[in-house]
Amino acid sequence: MKLDKDGKLAILEKEVEATIVALLQAHRFRVWKTDAAALTRAGAPAFKEGTQDLIAVRPVPRKDLGYTTSLFIELKRRRGRTSKKRLKEQTDYLNGLRRDGFAVYQAPENHPDPIRHFREWFETWQ
Repeated sequence: MKLDKDGKLAILEKEVEATIVALLQAHRFRVWKTDAAALTRAGAPAFKEGTQDLIAVRPVPRKDLGYTTSLFIELKRRRGRTSKKRLKEQTDYLNGLRRDGFAVYQAPENHPDPIRHFREWFETWQ
């Protein structure tokens, strides 16, 4: 086990992601990871750098139309920090999604409990 600088257990972003994916799936969301390293068949990046980490979609039952609820999610590990340049790019991209009417979660910088923070946001968002 690895400890953070504050002496508490280090929680990696992939561990935060796995927990949040399980939470979303328990609420009937289908979740896609949007890793910038993913490539299309032609070898081009499938998602641009700075794109959110996850897209979660859940159907909204309607009589004759296929409505969905969509979430765009940017995660951080426990006490995670992002360079100023990258943080600005991520924030600009996510703000564009918000302007278009999407629900967006962006993990705060240097948060001591990113899973709890997401859960609290998710519970108030629903």
